[in-house]
Amino acid sequence: MKLRLVHFRAILASVGIGLVALAAQTPALADIPPEPLAKRIDKPVLLGQAEYRFLGRPMYLAQYYAPEDGQQPDFVPSGLELTYLRAFSAGLLAWASMAELRRLEGEPADHTDFEAGLRSCFSDVSEGDRYLALAKSADDLELWLNGKQVCTISGARWSERFLSIWLSENARDPRLARVLKGID
Repeated sequence: MKLRLVHFRAILASVGIGLVALAAQTPALADIPPEPLAKRIDKPVLLGQAEYRFLGRPMYLAQYYAPEDGQQPDFVPSGLELTYLRAFSAGLLAWASMAELRRLEGEPADHTDFEAGLRSCFSDVSEGDRYLALAKSADDLELWLNGKQVCTISGARWSERFLSIWLSENARDPRLARVLKGID
């Protein structure tokens, strides 16, 4: 039972669920956006960044980029980059993302398709790996792993809905959402 509890806590940590300690980060090159963003968003700027910790253990560094002229309500266009500070399996990333979407949305009819799309995109990650979720439109979400595009998934508001896991007012950790959006 103890092993299951530890595994469950690790799952929850991957999407920002649980006890959180945020620490503002200022890497030397934080204001330089990832290359895919610079090519797809006019003048992207870093709005906010935070290190997510679960029970004191660092899980990932999140950085949120939006156009210089302002963020739109539906997070489009924008990009959220997670730099992992420990390993996670692809299955865990997909499961945790969908668990959080279910918490936010209930059970819309398209969740099966959304989950299949995410499962096709995610790979296992190790410390230092970076996933970039790039919202080109409200419906089209590009996922990049370590600077290489791994997929584009499309569906009704899929970009907005995916980014809402971290950025919406109803995110599991509203403080993380505010920090990433540059409000706190």
